[in-house]
Amino acid sequence: MNKRFSTLLAIALMVGGLSASAQFTPGNEVATKLAPADKYYHIKAGAGSYLSVIKTKAGDKDSLVTKSVTKGDFSEVPALDSVMWKLNLTVQPTSGDSIYTFENKVTGTVLSVENNKEVVGIVKDGNKDWSWKACTAGATSTITYKVGSDVFSLDTVVDGTVKVQKNAAAAVAWNAVEVADMPLSAEQLNEANGTYFKLAFNNDVADNVFTKYQIKAIAVNASQVNTSDKLKADVTGFTPGDSVMLRVIGAPGLKSKWNDKVMNDSLFIIADTVRHNVASASWNEGAGFKFGLDTLTNVTNQDPAYGGVSDTVAAKGRNISTYLFKFMINKGRIAGDSLIVSTATSKVDVAANTTAEKGITPSYVSWAYIANGSKVLSTAAVDAANIDLPGIEFMVGTKFTGLDAAKKYYIKVTTGDNKDKYVVINYPSTAKAFGAASPYVASTQWAVEKLANGNYNIFNRELKDEKFANGMAIYEDGANGYKMVNGAYSFIFEEAPATDEFVGYKHFTAAELKNLSVALQFNSSLGTDAMVYVKDSILHAAADADATTFKLKVANAGTVKFGDNLTREAYILTEFLGDKVLGYDRTNEVFKLTKRADGKRDTVAVVFRATPVKDQYQLITLMGSDVYDANNMKTFDNTVLFNVDTLQATFSGTEAKMVAAKVNSQVLGTFTVTTPDLPEWVNVSNSTPAHMTINSAANSSLAITMAADGSGVLKGESDLKAGYAADDFKLYVDTACMENVAEPKFYFTTTRNVDAEKIEEGIANYMIVNKDNKVVFVEAKQYGIGKDTLIVGKDSTMAPKAQFMFANTKTAGEYKVYNVGSASYLRQVNGALVLDVAANALPVTVTTVDTPTGNESTEANTISVVAGEGNVTVYGAAGKAVTVSNVLGQKTTIVATSDSEVIAAPQGVVIVAVEGEAAVKAVVK
Repeated sequence: MNKRFSTLLAIALMVGGLSASAQFTPGNEVATKLAPADKYYHIKAGAGSYLSVIKTKAGDKDSLVTKSVTKGDFSEVPALDSVMWKLNLTVQPTSGDSIYTFENKVTGTVLSVENNKEVVGIVKDGNKDWSWKACTAGATSTITYKVGSDVFSLDTVVDGTVKVQKNAAAAVAWNAVEVADMPLSAEQLNEANGTYFKLAFNNDVADNVFTKYQIKAIAVNASQVNTSDKLKADVTGFTPGDSVMLRVIGAPGLKSKWNDKVMNDSLFIIADTVRHNVASASWNEGAGFKFGLDTLTNVTNQDPAYGGVSDTVAAKGRNISTYLFKFMINKGRIAGDSLIVSTATSKVDVAANTTAEKGITPSYVSWAYIANGSKVLSTAAVDAANIDLPGIEFMVGTKFTGLDAAKKYYIKVTTGDNKDKYVVINYPSTAKAFGAASPYVASTQWAVEKLANGNYNIFNRELKDEKFANGMAIYEDGANGYKMVNGAYSFIFEEAPATDEFVGYKHFTAAELKNLSVALQFNSSLGTDAMVYVKDSILHAAADADATTFKLKVANAGTVKFGDNLTREAYILTEFLGDKVLGYDRTNEVFKLTKRADGKRDTVAVVFRATPVKDQYQLITLMGSDVYDANNMKTFDNTVLFNVDTLQATFSGTEAKMVAAKVNSQVLGTFTVTTPDLPEWVNVSNSTPAHMTINSAANSSLAITMAADGSGVLKGESDLKAGYAADDFKLYVDTACMENVAEPKFYFTTTRNVDAEKIEEGIANYMIVNKDNKVVFVEAKQYGIGKDTLIVGKDSTMAPKAQFMFANTKTAGEYKVYNVGSASYLRQVNGALVLDVAANALPVTVTTVDTPTGNESTEANTISVVAGEGNVTVYGAAGKAVTVSNVLGQKTTIVATSDSEVIAAPQGVVIVAVEGEAAVKAVVK
């Protein structure tokens, strides 16, 4: 049958809490299929020698021994625990060999021996990886490791010690053996609270008779049960000798046929002959019965308490067998020891609609679900499939219910060998360990879920399946804080600082990904920090190096939810203002920048996993799979939990090359992400409009200008037709949109070939990318608040097509010109400006220059205009209206009161119009 324990299965007994007078027997059933994540196992040699460990005093080696039933080694529960081992299994990818590490349940000792030696004792940092082919059809196998051609094996010697032998002629073979369920006597049950016990069911239901009262277990044997009411002998496993009766304490009494006087504490828990309110035909044999309370009486003494003579009888209409319960403890579960309770249920004659009094079907106390979907406590035959066993624990002390599900906690140990350490998960291991807590490392923090019955799920924030408490009760423990049943130590909860969903991993916002460039600093454990740089495409680190700068983007399938609703992202590292990405050279085993685009690209994604030191990270690498999306992007699966085979980046060798190491290996340092003062987009005018030349970085005699046909070109003065001057290369670089300081946008304008009247209206020639994706100059005018919008003819949607940005390059003072509307860069082909990608863009420099029109006197008939610093002086216009406007259409109109009128004017080109005269241009400094 398939016993399915509830998700919230709890523990049952404190280690060592069982009677020392008991005799226990370890399991003997050979495991045919291992479940190492869920179970402990015995490791047995021969007919009955079980591998164990004796923990010695500090400084000495723990000893490996075998224990045996025939030698009486199992008189106490800790002895039974000492022959249980947690198996951590890995399979070698090349040989397919099963490699195990073995951890003892009671001592926590890992089976580790001095390498390449014939030894007896266990050492801390020796060989701990063992080859073992256990569970191949239940066959035995040697436990070995190899050094070269020598084979070292675990062998037993006559006195019960275990020795590692070198090249043994006939090494001992070992079996993996299932841990057997262990029966509990009345004495052992009552030891939970001295003379009685109290049970707690996880996710309990209302009116559960097993949890409503204190219970005293009454021992039963054949001579004490009335002969006519003995349990049927054919009910396997339910002879009176291994069962108990359960007298409840605190329940109101009932009258019995022997005594009309009601006495309290006289009722016993029974498996009823009545089923839950569902048609009997819908229940399987042994299933669906309720539990209740009823009397049990000793005939001779007419005593409602169970007596010690052979004339005790059940209440009318019941059989003594339905008062019997068997308690077993499963001590082989890694999640914690668990109680299993069984009884015997009555036979139902469906056709006659009658129920026999005697219990004849062995059945578990289990959960069941009735027609309306409600969960009830009921029974299920022990051989039924998919039984839902409740999690049952002994309740001891005062339950603590003060944890807040909205908060996160550290768990600090207050007693035992690990006092003052914290309970953590040393990821990528999934085993609980003891160490330091950190606000930056999610695997050192715990989240809580409070259940309806006051119990808790307490789970690790990084690995949600790893639980400190699995549906268990937390009890107060005085000055020590708190404890759990079967807990090896006491503990307290410390509130962890508030964190966001990205705790444990470095996260970049969308704005940061767009605007920031980053560099990597390697924080060496040797005390010398170094910057990561690229040499011959390979990544190196050096203290005095100029760091290579990268842009980040989220990898394809790189965002994943995990643990306590946390988020981590994997990123692609792309060289700043380039198209190479971080990759891994599997042949030479180094990280490099790559442009490969074949079917098996070596691009890698990285995850920045936090360490206990603020802003220092492990650089976890994801190799990805050669699966590509519609945009030909490589796929990286960030949903898979990291494991011991996951790689991290580090540096090695005299050249300090970036190489890969296992994520759980010791490396020389960590990484810090720095943000160099190197913006992606440059504000070349410092937010002030100015006349500039935009020259080719390769040939400064060439500059961007407007050709005679209005097209955008890159030409030199010698290329132009006669009559053109150097001023024709001077463009007015105007601020278009500066709201996002990280992305300054500009217009490139000129008033060449524009009538003065249009100039007065604010019209100029703007360089744009037209609807045919050609770079041209067209007449346009800015309008609206802030003048950030452009109208070309009647088209008011052209502003982005006329907005340009200056992208930084690796060479100081050189830029690439980016058009916002087309999302493309300017390139020149035979002097014509065209659009292309960044890699092919035209590198340019910019120079602020004088205005294209000189500041000497400009004549307008008898009127002259002279431009000064922040003003113009108009001569000969007394009594006339004078209008001064800039290229944005902003105007100032006055009536001149003298023949030398000084009028304030903005910097740049202005148009001066005197009443009755032609307008003229002037340039104000």
